[in-house]
Amino acid sequence: MLLTKFLNKIKMINKETRVSGVEVCIRTLFPVLMLWIVFALQAYSEIDITIFSTHRSNGVWSIITGPILHENISHILGNTVPMLVCLPIIARYYKQHYHSVLSFGFIIPSVLIYILEMPAIGISGLGYALVFFVISAGMFSEDKTRFIIGVSAMFFYGGLLKGATTLAENGIAWQAHVAGLIVGVLLGILSIKIKK
Repeated sequence: MLLTKFLNKIKMINKETRVSGVEVCIRTLFPVLMLWIVFALQAYSEIDITIFSTHRSNGVWSIITGPILHENISHILGNTVPMLVCLPIIARYYKQHYHSVLSFGFIIPSVLIYILEMPAIGISGLGYALVFFVISAGMFSEDKTRFIIGVSAMFFYGGLLKGATTLAENGIAWQAHVAGLIVGVLLGILSIKIKK
């Protein structure tokens, strides 16, 4: 009886956490490749980013177009690295929450910038959402692996907190970072309430 319950529990855990490497790669590389394709088109066709930046004067569609544009190579690289680090973790350990983190992390910071009428480009709001989702979901988890991942992310990315304050460098939309951080933390805490 006890042995049967134990074996059933192991099967459930394996079923819940089993994610193929191919699936993790696709869920990681697809969003990143889309950004780089847009950046390449932007560079070669000399797109005027000011007319597509997130701002009311550019229309509601700028909520979508603004985040996928980047000013230069260092800008897109700075946003790519946290995506390459966090997306495979979320795809592997938090599969059920992958789309919600990606969607809300993309939209909410951009909507805030649109409402505040601050012209901005770049997907750093999503980067903050991803990082702080991994941190909060891991640090509040009872699972040892997730906890270690969360603590490690806090150790390596804790310095991002500065970018979510008025201490951020000039020209950086720190409000988008705050929005991303809040989205990540809230969804991370929610993830421990919902079966992973």
